[in-house]
Amino acid sequence: MKTSTRNVLIFFTIAASVIAASQVAARPGGKGHGMGGELFRTEMLAAKLSLNESQRDQLYEIADSARETIRPHVREMMLHREDMLALAQADSFDEAAVRRLATAQSAAMVEMMVAKLRKKHQIWQILDDRQRQEFEALMARHRP
Repeated sequence: MKTSTRNVLIFFTIAASVIAASQVAARPGGKGHGMGGELFRTEMLAAKLSLNESQRDQLYEIADSARETIRPHVREMMLHREDMLALAQADSFDEAAVRRLATAQSAAMVEMMVAKLRKKHQIWQILDDRQRQEFEALMARHRP
């Protein structure tokens, strides 16, 4: 198997795992804490932006909605993970199958990116001017 193809398969496998891990958490009183990452980030964001009670409720609703939108795509990517590993370990390379899986993974990733941007947009809409400045500063700190 070519090194570049193997690297693509490894990339998609790792990407699926990372995305899944970051999207599984639930809010307090919800369906459980999952891995806790999303819950922690939502609580930290609410605290750092000094959200009032109404804004906090809206933030949790936005986060819950985004998580429910993203969850099926994460599951889809996880299902493809085993197929990708099998293709990487097969006796012969099936480029058509790899392309089908890569296309499916790409479509799922697009849907997740749209949901994440929708979430940020919805959060932006509930913030006042001071909170928007702080939100932008927080986002800038996390950019590469």
